[in-house]
Amino acid sequence: MGNVGFGTAVGIAFVTCTVAAVVVGWRLRSRMKWKRVVRGLRELEEACGTSVSGSKLKMLLAFVDKLPNGN
Repeated sequence: MGNVGFGTAVGIAFVTCTVAAVVVGWRLRSRMKWKRVVRGLRELEEACGTSVSGSKLKMLLAFVDKLPNGN
């Protein structure tokens, strides 16, 4: 009975470690995808950004009080 219990414990430990390795792998792949998304957003932000202090852009104040109706 002692060998059967030991074998069962080893089997359960092996399955637990395998499941943990698979879950960690999924999380790492997911994290790498998010890092790529964040990197792309930062590049887009840098490409579209304007410097506030040295900008020569002038803006007119405009207020839209109605939605376009096609006329």
